[in-house]
Amino acid sequence: MNQHSQMPPGYRSRIDVSVSTSVLVAQLATHFAPEPGEFVLNERLHTLSLELQVKQSFAVGRFEMGGAPGEFSDIGRALFVPAGVPLRIRSDGVLTNTIRCFFRPPKLEELLGEEIDQSRNRLNSCLNVKRPVVRDLLLRIAREIETPGFASARLLDALSDLLLVELVRYLRETPADGNLLRGGLSRAAYRKVVRRLEEDGPPPSLDELAALAELSKRHLTRAFHETTGMTIHQQLDELRLKRATTLLDDPELSIAEIGERLGFRSGSAFSTAFARWSGKSPSRYRGELVRSRDLRKEELGNLPQTTYQTRQQ
Repeated sequence: MNQHSQMPPGYRSRIDVSVSTSVLVAQLATHFAPEPGEFVLNERLHTLSLELQVKQSFAVGRFEMGGAPGEFSDIGRALFVPAGVPLRIRSDGVLTNTIRCFFRPPKLEELLGEEIDQSRNRLNSCLNVKRPVVRDLLLRIAREIETPGFASARLLDALSDLLLVELVRYLRETPADGNLLRGGLSRAAYRKVVRRLEEDGPPPSLDELAALAELSKRHLTRAFHETTGMTIHQQLDELRLKRATTLLDDPELSIAEIGERLGFRSGSAFSTAFARWSGKSPSRYRGELVRSRDLRKEELGNLPQTTYQTRQQ
């Protein structure tokens, strides 16, 4: 493990796959907390993580530095934890799947050109990395790890370099005075909107979401982007297509049925959107899932029973 942390009773974590590149080590991991609780995470290496499960978990956190502790802030899907800075987290207590990237020292510092600023405002901006391209790259790396294709190692090296550059740009562009953190949705309104976006079926209208958040449509649109770094439409697309990767694992569902369940006008509209998002058609993605699952069963059949199963790329 890359951490020395205080975890709550019953907390379990499993590394499903681990892959190394010249820039980082990427892991797909599963975490389970049986009930709401509080714990401290202290990473030894600079760590960037992203939730992968369909339903978003909700948590708040604060970095514990010298002096009086700050207030808890919402943790987004993408979280960056600088090495050696303890992060106290209050979690709902759920099963979460994540991709975690541990940057090899001193790759990040060399590109950043300075030590990571540990002022409270800059650290708070790390709790919710509001840069869509960072989330997109993490998702792409996760997909490549799950279903590696031709020249996978070379592609992962390239994606890792891009991820490092985009993260450093985010850290350099974050204002020290905390302006990035002003505005946005209240915690209650944000949760209502996200949970409605996660539901199956036709997507909600902007009028419906505004009514849920008790805001005008204009205020909701601006505040949602301020909170997440994404438009509502971008968030909806991400949620629907992540849901698609789960539904495609069910052989009883046709491509057209999946598209209808996700609220697309037709099976062809779903196929086009999925290919644009993943770089693969739904049928090809489904075939790779089957082959990957069969290969994993074969690999595990030749291994002794263990808590962690790790494959090195």
